[in-house]
Amino acid sequence: MKLNRVSRMAGRMPQKGVKGQTLVEYALILVLVTLAAVATLTLLGNQLSNFFILVTDSLGNI
Repeated sequence: MKLNRVSRMAGRMPQKGVKGQTLVEYALILVLVTLAAVATLTLLGNQLSNFFILVTDSLGNI
């Protein structure tokens, strides 16, 4: 038991509950990135669509 305690204090072994905490942090990051992507595509969706139509039309004329 003393070895585990010393190893935790030295930073070599994660403390109890850290694994769950890390999972929650990754989930929050994933949610924020997803929301940012959805918001960006919603705001710029028509402009991106028009851009890709322009590109495909230009490539079709080559």
